[in-house]
Amino acid sequence: MVTSAENRGWPGDIALPDLAGTGLPAPSLVRTAKIATIGFESLSEMLSTLTPRPWELIQKVKRREPIPIGDLTEPVEHDGTPGRTDVGALVDPGILELNERRRVFVPWDEIDLRVPLAA
Repeated sequence: MVTSAENRGWPGDIALPDLAGTGLPAPSLVRTAKIATIGFESLSEMLSTLTPRPWELIQKVKRREPIPIGDLTEPVEHDGTPGRTDVGALVDPGILELNERRRVFVPWDEIDLRVPLAA
């Protein structure tokens, strides 16, 4: 993502030194933390996707990645209650990814949630 250099800086921001060569109207920088993002249509969609069981699965994968997709067919327990989490529901929006060997991994070191308060 490209943003104005006047915005508060984030770790990893890269200044664009040649303003004339970019064609941008004002000093700008590349916000590397926002190059890959996950978006949901609404807060309710996000909350229905990222329930406690998917969060447990994300943490399990992050601790042991990459994991063969078959290893994730075992129930994920939440508060002692067995239940299954649909891996595809986490792969489709990019929360989890599959490598060429069909192993699941988390492409993120952290997930920041931002919810706009006004349209």
